[in-house]
Amino acid sequence: MASTTHSIAAEVRATLARHQRRASEVAQALGCSPSTASRKLNGKTPFTVADLATIADLLGIDAGRFYSQDTAASVMGSAYDYSYGSAAS
Repeated sequence: MASTTHSIAAEVRATLARHQRRASEVAQALGCSPSTASRKLNGKTPFTVADLATIADLLGIDAGRFYSQDTAASVMGSAYDYSYGSAAS
């Protein structure tokens, strides 16, 4: 899962850069602290599907741009694990 987490985080960072957006804007959109947003953007904490949808809305793009079809199943598993599990964002 770490490689998927890092790949998605790298794509989110690259997309933010292309849209000239900052990590602080991501934190505000996600309703989390800057340190939580930083952990997600650096691949230390996985994004949920809801996180990716929120960021996509912020940027005016489709959330599917953040991951390939090869990683879609893993992302969906992450959304389940972190939305209903004990991990906090």
